[in-house]
Amino acid sequence: MASNSSSPRGSVGSRRWIAPLLILALFVLAWFLRSRPQPAPAVEVERAALVLREGRLHVTNATVPFTGFVIEHYPGGALQSRSAVSNGRLDGLSEGWYTNGQVQVREHFVAGVSHGLRTKWHDNGQKQSEAPITEGKLNGMFRRWYPDGGLAEELRAADVAIASTGTVTLECAWFQVPTVALYRTSWSTYQIGRRIIQVPHLALPNPLAERPVIPEFIQDAATPEALAGAAIRSWASRPMRPPS
Repeated sequence: MASNSSSPRGSVGSRRWIAPLLILALFVLAWFLRSRPQPAPAVEVERAALVLREGRLHVTNATVPFTGFVIEHYPGGALQSRSAVSNGRLDGLSEGWYTNGQVQVREHFVAGVSHGLRTKWHDNGQKQSEAPITEGKLNGMFRRWYPDGGLAEELRAADVAIASTGTVTLECAWFQVPTVALYRTSWSTYQIGRRIIQVPHLALPNPLAERPVIPEFIQDAATPEALAGAAIRSWASRPMRPPS
């Protein structure tokens, strides 16, 4: 009598091929992944080893602009800054740290121009400021905090201010606080920056007013004696502010 059921030998034999085929497929996949070209590791170069030519950073004796990461260290060896560079210009994330390892600033660049949210922190980890930047210009509300976490609205009560160049000088101008601006950085950063950025003033109220309304002291000129003297003169000649 004939049986309608299929023979178990066929199904058992076909199952025997499943495991070898899976193993073979895994070997082929592993070979394919290993044979693919791997991206080159990111190149990190100390800022002091780069030179500026025609507005772009180059490694000394290199004919093409540098692409990689520019780094800078404190004298003790701690990392001070790390910035992404493409074709000789800042492009991507740029970060800086305090000597204690706390992040100090985080900023994004596109083709050498700041573009995105620029955030700064105090050395205790409290946020210091936030500034939305679009194509190098402030585009939105600038916010600033004190090291204890409080917003810097108390600036309106100040009699005089000594401030770093940047958006904080706009705050001082908004609250009509007599201000002295200063800018100091490492020697190598200053030498590169002064060749890339060629403007008559760094404190933002000055180029906006198209005249020096805030005294500026840059790099070696920013001594305690010079800043104190300018602050006293600014306070003595301050205009009367309307009551808040």
